[in-house]
Amino acid sequence: MKHTLTAAALVASCLAAGTAHAQSNVTLYGIADVSVGVTEFTDGSRTTGLGSSGITSRGPRFGLRGTEDLGGGLKAIFNLEAGYNLQDGTTSANSQLFNRAAWAGVEGRMGAVRLGRQDTLTRMLALANLSDITGETELTTADTLGTGTNARPLVFNHGSRANSVVRYTSPNLKGLQITAQSALSNRSASAISGVMAIYNSGPLRIGAVYEYADGQGVNLLGRHNQATSIGVSYKLPMATLMASYQNVDKLLTATSSAGLGTFGDNNTTTLAALIPVGKSTELRVQGSMATRKLSGTSLDYTKLGASVRHSLSRRTYVYGYLVDRDADAVTRSATIRTSDFGFGISHAF
Repeated sequence: MKHTLTAAALVASCLAAGTAHAQSNVTLYGIADVSVGVTEFTDGSRTTGLGSSGITSRGPRFGLRGTEDLGGGLKAIFNLEAGYNLQDGTTSANSQLFNRAAWAGVEGRMGAVRLGRQDTLTRMLALANLSDITGETELTTADTLGTGTNARPLVFNHGSRANSVVRYTSPNLKGLQITAQSALSNRSASAISGVMAIYNSGPLRIGAVYEYADGQGVNLLGRHNQATSIGVSYKLPMATLMASYQNVDKLLTATSSAGLGTFGDNNTTTLAALIPVGKSTELRVQGSMATRKLSGTSLDYTKLGASVRHSLSRRTYVYGYLVDRDADAVTRSATIRTSDFGFGISHAF
């Protein structure tokens, strides 16, 4: 009898373990993307290179994402994602293993809560193709020419990602979903906070984001880089059209040793279209113009581009791109202009 009970207990234990395992799901995924490109500068010089960052399609990465059913409609969720470079096999961040994402949380009928390193909300609007028809890829609007006070930002996205983020995302309410988040700075860096709303109704999609950095108690800057972004997308039978606008108030272009900074104002308008060509090919065209105002001076940055993607399978496509940039320099008599073209291949696994 004792042996019978022990065997029964062992079987029950194995069944329970099997059930628990079935309720958990961990996925290894990634993207391998690399391109060959040429950049021509105003002075006639040219560079050619093989790369997996910059003007390419989807950034190379690998990661783990998982869920566990906790019962009652509640799930535990997590995501760990690392970027790497295909040209030399190095990581894309020196000190961060999971530089693209590192968070854990729970989700249920009342929405989802995530804690850790995550995308900024302004970047999420671009990834939703509401401020960038390519989702920050080969025609990215998250672009800057020059450095320091000579920098020309196009669409400002708070550096793509933020550390120590607490995020809440509401359930889908008849097409409307709201996300609010704040990065806890622990008084060691400016905290990035904001709110985003996205509405989907058939062919119409609308998104809006308000996001800002607050350095009060860190560098005396207070609230700055206040980015308000609005994007609209509409799917027609022959094309998907997109338009967006962003205003950045108190754009921090340089920081003095006293931490007071140099503030400006940046306004960007983007128009774009995605046009299917047959069953396997898509043409994307996009144009953005930004005007930065600083100390009474108005400086422009214009970026125009087109790209073609041709699918070889559900997970693999080849692409080509052509981009032209033109921007005023700090001295108004000078301009910064580059032209880029190239081709690449992208595979998701």
